[in-house]
Amino acid sequence: MKKKTVLALTLIISIFPAFAQENSYQLIPYRKGKLWGYCDSKKKILIQPVWEEARWFFRFEATDGLPEQRIGIVKKKGKYGLIDRHGKVLAPCQYDIAEADARTFYLVRDKKSYLYHVDNKKTEQISGDPVHSPQIEELIGYPVKYNVQEISKGRFRIIKEKPVFTNGKYIYNKTDSLDYEADAIYQFADHNGTDSAFYIVKNGKKGLITLGGTQLLEPVFDSLVRKHTVTELGTEAVFCLRNRQWEIAYPFAKGDALNTPPRPVEGEIHFGSAWSTVLLKNKQGWGLLSANGDILIPTVYDSLVDLKYQEVFGLKKNGVWTIKRLDNNTVNNHKFLDVRAEKGQYISAKRLDGTWILMLEIDKEIFPHKKLYGSYSPYFKDFLSVYEDPNGERLLGFAHSNGTRYWD
Repeated sequence: MKKKTVLALTLIISIFPAFAQENSYQLIPYRKGKLWGYCDSKKKILIQPVWEEARWFFRFEATDGLPEQRIGIVKKKGKYGLIDRHGKVLAPCQYDIAEADARTFYLVRDKKSYLYHVDNKKTEQISGDPVHSPQIEELIGYPVKYNVQEISKGRFRIIKEKPVFTNGKYIYNKTDSLDYEADAIYQFADHNGTDSAFYIVKNGKKGLITLGGTQLLEPVFDSLVRKHTVTELGTEAVFCLRNRQWEIAYPFAKGDALNTPPRPVEGEIHFGSAWSTVLLKNKQGWGLLSANGDILIPTVYDSLVDLKYQEVFGLKKNGVWTIKRLDNNTVNNHKFLDVRAEKGQYISAKRLDGTWILMLEIDKEIFPHKKLYGSYSPYFKDFLSVYEDPNGERLLGFAHSNGTRYWD
């Protein structure tokens, strides 16, 4: 049985301005057999493959009189160490953990933590977080908490607690409460940034109330589904199922929209993976609804799949797929046998000849290949990490988006 390779594309973005991943392609992790070294973009070996693992180099910008430095994390005999751009050992491979942070590397050996500074000074971290010193500060907009307690059969108490910062920590104090009779009560959703809605069950039917006891939706529905898209009414919608009929309600509306009645929906509602994705199926086929109930994609397709956060969709009709972007109605008119959502901005699609391509957005092909790799995620510039197992645990090596593979 042939092993399937899994190709993952992961974009590394430096959090700290003092360092960044090596981005000149001068030092590319390269695997020969079971050992790793570094090569240039033409696969000329610059650092011999003698390591069990070799990560991308970190570039530390010149500062405070110190020159620019490039340092890589490598592994030998199960332990991690540090090398410079020439392969010189800066810290021997004797650490269980090695990670970069600002102008230091965080190293752990025998449960002791060390900081290796870019100025070649190594210090032991005695206590506290090995990288960041513990800091206690008052947070702005710290959230309130809601607790629902069953105080007796069929009777619940909703308690609102607000945090108070005192003596270096937050303590929650009760600020409001409501006793309510129901079969069950759950927190449903924050709304308007100041209050919270609660999902109630009475006689097997669902409704919504506020902490103040205001009934937002009477308990007459079989199901309630909140969608996180703000509608043209300036509020979120709730999809309600009653006697097999879907309706769209606006219980959080204010002002002139406060008493907007629910809108009926003709057809079956199905909810996609994205918070705001609402698929509609009727006798004609599959389509897409907005949170207002407006048809964004007509119900004429055999199948429909969300490829990117309700921005890009795959549309299947008569056995073939096309790809459409909603915000500008851009359509990739190429026909495909299959389309799949990948991590980040990437889409994989199977051409009619059976080959697969990796696409950025809907039209830029960046990695054609003959095998179906299992998953993709944004990685480092134009490089891909290629794994031999579906879980992304056994790394084969790195490849450029032009197809060049840096392993032998």
